[in-house]
Amino acid sequence: LIVKKLPKGLDGNDIAKKIGGNSSYDNHKLKLAFYSPGGKEPVAVIKIKPMGNIMTTTKIEYSHEDSIVDNNEIKKVEWMNNKEYFDEEGVHTVKLRVMDKHFRWSEWESVDIFVSEAKGIKKLAAGGNHLFVIHRNGTIDAYGDNEFGQLGNCTNQENQKMEEVVQIKHVDDIAVGDFHTLFLKSDRKVFATGNNESGQLGIGSKNNSKIPKLCWGIENIIQVSCGNGFSAAVTSDGFVYTWGQNEAMCLGHGKNHFVVRPVRVDGVENVKEISLGSNYILALSYDGVVKARGMNDHGELGLGFKSKSSEPLVTNFKDIKSVCAGKGFSYGITSGNRVLAVGNN
Repeated sequence: LIVKKLPKGLDGNDIAKKIGGNSSYDNHKLKLAFYSPGGKEPVAVIKIKPMGNIMTTTKIEYSHEDSIVDNNEIKKVEWMNNKEYFDEEGVHTVKLRVMDKHFRWSEWESVDIFVSEAKGIKKLAAGGNHLFVIHRNGTIDAYGDNEFGQLGNCTNQENQKMEEVVQIKHVDDIAVGDFHTLFLKSDRKVFATGNNESGQLGIGSKNNSKIPKLCWGIENIIQVSCGNGFSAAVTSDGFVYTWGQNEAMCLGHGKNHFVVRPVRVDGVENVKEISLGSNYILALSYDGVVKARGMNDHGELGLGFKSKSSEPLVTNFKDIKSVCAGKGFSYGITSGNRVLAVGNN
């Protein structure tokens, strides 16, 4: 019903509010929406993933799709406190309400989320002249040289003592090169900072950055690694992406001298772990086979000869569960916990 003119003394906004629903009063025109809603009253239902063992590093996903409304038509959704991460341990209450097609709101539904904080140090990671401490709660401390901004603290000033890097949180792992750093966050995305003269940050340019920036086009990453001016990442489905300098042809992207954004390596699949040396790469498959490519001056590829390889070749490492590449030398840990080594000695 449209009322074009109101009698004196009546307030159009007040009338619209009393009628409710989709009624409105605008430009001296009163629109009244009368309806006879059917079905049951709407009920909000909160679905959370994961439901238990939530820590300050856990990314939480929310859904309202199980809410009960007439004909399953949800008109509007309102959340309260539905954060992806809770940085403080304790109890956090999340609320939800939904509106059905008759413009009726449900009651607020609330769920308590119990968050704990992982204690202690998870890992140390060292580069050319700088060091990171990764805590189990996703925070990191940094120390040392910062000429290119490799500490990720948005400055070029060195840290003369261990200091928390407050600019980036929820860090799950770190890979450190001589002058650049990759941060793998708990949402499986990668951020990079530091020297970028060969595109090793993977941000689409060759500009250095003292601010951690998102690496282009990669997600669902389970591991990252840094070499001398180049970088690599492994996805959850076993594919490898590489970027940066390619003078030793170790990236697997033809004869390009450098690559400024992550590019998937063709023909490399089922990879469990990678490790980058100064100018070569080791890739460990889930079946325990190690393939290598790049410089091989000291026999570091484990091929039994010293010629470099621009193609991934199967090494003499057998039955391996972890690999580590250094500056001209390599290690492999067997399933029987033996350590095998090859290269510069």
